[in-house]
Amino acid sequence: MLPRSPSGGFGTDSREGPAQSVTARIRVAIGIVVAALVCLVTALPTGLHGAEPQPAPTSAPEYSVKAALLVEIARFVHWPTNTYATPSTPVVIGILGEDPFGPYIVQVAGKKMVDGRHFVLKLATNAKDLAGCQIVFVPKTESLATSGALAAFAGKPVLVVGETEKFCHEGGMISLLLNGTRSFIEINLRAANAAGLDISGHLHNNDGVRILR
Repeated sequence: MLPRSPSGGFGTDSREGPAQSVTARIRVAIGIVVAALVCLVTALPTGLHGAEPQPAPTSAPEYSVKAALLVEIARFVHWPTNTYATPSTPVVIGILGEDPFGPYIVQVAGKKMVDGRHFVLKLATNAKDLAGCQIVFVPKTESLATSGALAAFAGKPVLVVGETEKFCHEGGMISLLLNGTRSFIEINLRAANAAGLDISGHLHNNDGVRILR
């Protein structure tokens, strides 16, 4: 398994190649969803920086895709200028409750950077312990904790992401929805804007993205 740094990072010094256009990036991200569902992808490649293969979670296709989307979406979100202490301060992804991603989030985020920032992973069973995260993912297994999580981050520049049909309607900002042959990203622009976050039009002006205004 790819080792995480003591601070919760992913233990890699990899860098991004030439930048793609934002439109191309999101088309690739949405394409990942469709390809995974149609081709029934069972896992992302292993062996990243000496990583050893791990048993795949039972829902491997779903969470390999969602891990890729969670990281990719960060490219299209603009946080307030005072969010980061330094130009190299990492983007912290918090996961509330049990981690459903298994090795996939490490494999994806360990290879990515956003605006020169690495990704760091933080796990907690209490939303208050995820203070300082820029992104918080609320798994569907924690649906009963959704209202508490949203309340904990109310008015703060934290992108709260879920994976249920009700999530954005309950005040969440983004929901990653994969259901059989239907797959799309739902975005609550009002909730994001209220938190001081700007989600690029390059993300929400695409097929496979549904907007709540």
